[in-house]
Amino acid sequence: MSEPTGIPPIGPVLGVAAHLERCPLCGGPNPHSNGTAAPPPLPVPCRPPSAPPRTQPVQLQTPPSEVPPGPPAPRPGTLDPLDHPVVGGRLTICVLCYGDHADLAQRCLGSILETVPRNRLDLRVGANACSAATLAYLKTLPLTKLYEHAHNAYKYPVMREMFHDPACPILTPYVIWFDDDSHAAHPRWPSLLAETIVQNHSHGVRLYGARKVHDLAMYMHDGHRPELWFRTAPWHRGVPWSGPGSEAPLAGGTCIHFASGGFWALGVEALQRGDIPDRRLRHRGGDITIGAQVKQAGFRCVSFSSKKELVRWSDAPKRGYNEPFPWAPPGSAPPP
Repeated sequence: MSEPTGIPPIGPVLGVAAHLERCPLCGGPNPHSNGTAAPPPLPVPCRPPSAPPRTQPVQLQTPPSEVPPGPPAPRPGTLDPLDHPVVGGRLTICVLCYGDHADLAQRCLGSILETVPRNRLDLRVGANACSAATLAYLKTLPLTKLYEHAHNAYKYPVMREMFHDPACPILTPYVIWFDDDSHAAHPRWPSLLAETIVQNHSHGVRLYGARKVHDLAMYMHDGHRPELWFRTAPWHRGVPWSGPGSEAPLAGGTCIHFASGGFWALGVEALQRGDIPDRRLRHRGGDITIGAQVKQAGFRCVSFSSKKELVRWSDAPKRGYNEPFPWAPPGSAPPP
């Protein structure tokens, strides 16, 4: 079976000392070196001098039938993409579990633990009104931290607690989100995500997932102005929204590009600059708002596993919620 197309090898492997002093992409002086074995948390990679900059980000569009069936041994002379300074060698993964659904928690977290080596994993779990069976299972896992709430504290307040925890700060360049009804579907998803991140970092991309578009124009009627909910946020920097076919800012644009909320990866640089997630959110509209925050912070979104070939999630309405988008007109019905 062939390797996924469209993503070249990351570059030659260098010894530890050389890795500290030279860039793994081009072999030149390494601007990320800090004299230690650990790369800095938020590096900016150089580009090989012989390679012209790309004009468009690279999206992983490999059909499921063409994705290799398992993680092959690293090719001689190549660097594992997870070890690239942009990715940092470890992944912080956050999972939110809710209610009496131990089966979903086991499927989700089991798939993560089966596909991400323990020495590369910082695993944090939020528990909202979970059953005794779910909590018992969670407490058997090698978690960095469990955020336990006896009541339903809602998705985005708990996400904010996990992302901005002064007692247990996120120290990796990227954080990955899973709802509990999402799960890894392919053993190579971490490496393929890392390859996609490396290819797109210099294009200003910091958000990866099933890329979608939300058009605020659908709520612009009877004098209602949904854009004001976003413009009055402290993270809004006046960047215009886009048209439906492009992320490029467009005067009068009404479209927000975002990643579907069940699974996504986000650069911690964008998380911090955009103050993600918005403090006003409870459950609905968070994925759209995160897309808006990423754009206002000066970054972009690109698709990863958009056909659910690497990570799967549910598109069904979330359990137990009946809430419209916070920017919808008063009296609006919840989204389907």
